[in-house]
Amino acid sequence: MTRKILCLLCCLLLTGAAALAEGGKVLSGQAIVDGSSIYYAGSIDSAQEGVYFMNADGSGVSRLSDAYMTLLASEGGNLLAISFSESSVDYAVVVLNAMGEKTIVYDGYVAGGIASGGRFYWGVGSCALDGSDVRLLIDDAAHSYNYFPAAVSDGWYYYLDWAEYSENVFSEGESYPSAARLCRLNLESGAVDVLSGYGARFLGLDGSYLYYCRNSYWLYDEEEGETYEAGVVSGVFRVDLAALTTDQLAAFPDGGYAFVSYELMRDGVLYGTMSDYSGENPVEQIVRMTLDGGQLPPFSLDNQAVTLHGIEDGVLYASVCSIDFSDDDYIQHDLLYALNTADGSFSLVNTPASDLLYFSESPASVCVSGGRLYMIVFDNDAYAISFKSCALDGSARVTLARGYSLAAG
Repeated sequence: MTRKILCLLCCLLLTGAAALAEGGKVLSGQAIVDGSSIYYAGSIDSAQEGVYFMNADGSGVSRLSDAYMTLLASEGGNLLAISFSESSVDYAVVVLNAMGEKTIVYDGYVAGGIASGGRFYWGVGSCALDGSDVRLLIDDAAHSYNYFPAAVSDGWYYYLDWAEYSENVFSEGESYPSAARLCRLNLESGAVDVLSGYGARFLGLDGSYLYYCRNSYWLYDEEEGETYEAGVVSGVFRVDLAALTTDQLAAFPDGGYAFVSYELMRDGVLYGTMSDYSGENPVEQIVRMTLDGGQLPPFSLDNQAVTLHGIEDGVLYASVCSIDFSDDDYIQHDLLYALNTADGSFSLVNTPASDLLYFSESPASVCVSGGRLYMIVFDNDAYAISFKSCALDGSARVTLARGYSLAAG
């Protein structure tokens, strides 16, 4: 049977955008859209692999490196990435400048990066944008991948830490470190505050408050060879960063067949998804609340389960996975919708049966910049991972980079 479907080829990195981070918008570790500039890792012509620079319209292409890298962050014409081709180490965090000159800033594998206040930050360290002034923030080389940068604000570095469960986290199909806790580190004194228990998802900062969502998570017991659920008090929480006190703004269903998770924070509103299978007819909704816990009317995309990608100018972008069957063939693709948060109306952006959004481990495979949508997709027609752009209504669609074609089996 010919199967035009992309199984996610490999787990790259967590590259979700963090609140209060500056610089470009990261797409699945393969592309960064930074205003009028774009960085792309892979092949742009199905032939030569490397790291490329191009203008936002795809013009002015130049090759910064002939080696494949995972892109983490960009700012001021500099790029933070993970290199897999260094002679002395298996993995290295590097800074590439506009000339393609490379500076190694850390030996090790890390999860994500952000730019803030004229510096790059990765899980356990930071450096100036040009790769100088490297600072070790967390001395835990053995678990460098188990720290995820969230934000930098008022002299504090906020991050997710799941080092304790580095060998036991069971996260198949997950797009976030599900067994992480939120912490902050004082950049002057090095003092650390633990802000949440495990199972936390960072939502954002607003004034003197930090917001996070917490859900139960799964761990793997090596001795028993089984996975088990670590139950927690689930809900949305707000931390007073001055008093270090925590309020629960919303409680989630305890067990059963209903699941809620909040994922986005924008313009004073928190957004998440709710799946309820407790009744005869399943209910799928996009849920919302204000920053003081006030519930807002939910949205629905025809009662379909959705993945949230981001919000720009009052428009929420969400996708629905769909499979089309035809005799002995089937095509898996994603329907990308633009939902108006003012009235709940929505429209289809991409062509049905065209693309499967490429997540790696990150849901950030779609972003908006300069009045256009950018996305990393598996192109069912070309049978290749591609980098595409289109107008906000889905028109004026162009392919900015086409990766290696995968032979149909």
